[in-house]
Amino acid sequence: MKALDFIGRPEYQAVFARLLYYAPQNPKALALLDPTLAKLLPSHPDNEKVAHVVDYKWWADNNARVQRRFEQWLQS
Repeated sequence: MKALDFIGRPEYQAVFARLLYYAPQNPKALALLDPTLAKLLPSHPDNEKVAHVVDYKWWADNNARVQRRFEQWLQS
């Protein structure tokens, strides 16, 4: 638990984000990053708004093709 407490601190997550471009899980870390970098990370609030948008029409049109491609990938 001590390690998780340490790693979860915004200061350390900001360091990881700068070095590895991993998105911090602690939202307070974004304030410690350069705004240009922060906007590129998936945990930035602007990106979280569109991260899980499902386009049902696209999936209806492409589901079979994507499924075949996924199955090929699994078998490779």
